[in-house]
Amino acid sequence: AELTALLLFEDKALYSAGMERVRAIFGGMPAPAVNGAFTGGAGQTLLLPRAGAKSRILLLVGAGPAASFGLEPARRAAANTR
Repeated sequence: AELTALLLFEDKALYSAGMERVRAIFGGMPAPAVNGAFTGGAGQTLLLPRAGAKSRILLLVGAGPAASFGLEPARRAAANTR
């Protein structure tokens, strides 16, 4: 696949679990996640190119708080992947 997209919630425990997956896929922590620029907030996206990998691009999509996630926030998150 050219692109792999991961949905990340901003809730601390869910964000940490999601970033562990990112670390495993990406081979480390991307700088914007380390410095706090990407937090999993609704509407945030982070595009990470990956040289030599099966999926050449990793797209992180912020979903906001898990408690308020539903159909409309899912639609908005999906729209951010375009």
